[in-house]
Amino acid sequence: MENHVKIIKMFLHSSKKTIVITGAGFGGLRTALDLNSVFAKNSHLAREYNLYLIDQNDHHLFMPSGYEAAVTLFDDARAQNLKQIHQKR
Repeated sequence: MENHVKIIKMFLHSSKKTIVITGAGFGGLRTALDLNSVFAKNSHLAREYNLYLIDQNDHHLFMPSGYEAAVTLFDDARAQNLKQIHQKR
């Protein structure tokens, strides 16, 4: 619960606009990575906005569908740490 309070205080005391993405599924993760790329290319935007990706887990889990597993495109489910995904970009 203390972490939640710290996060709320960060939002309230920031002079920047805040973008909060809830959920690190495919859509949330893609949105966060794309916005991060935009901020990296446009430093004036990075100075105006805080970007937060919030998820109950610290990893993104990819689970192949039955079709993908059947045709051996993917052999098993894969979990990857969200910080590692961010650092690769």
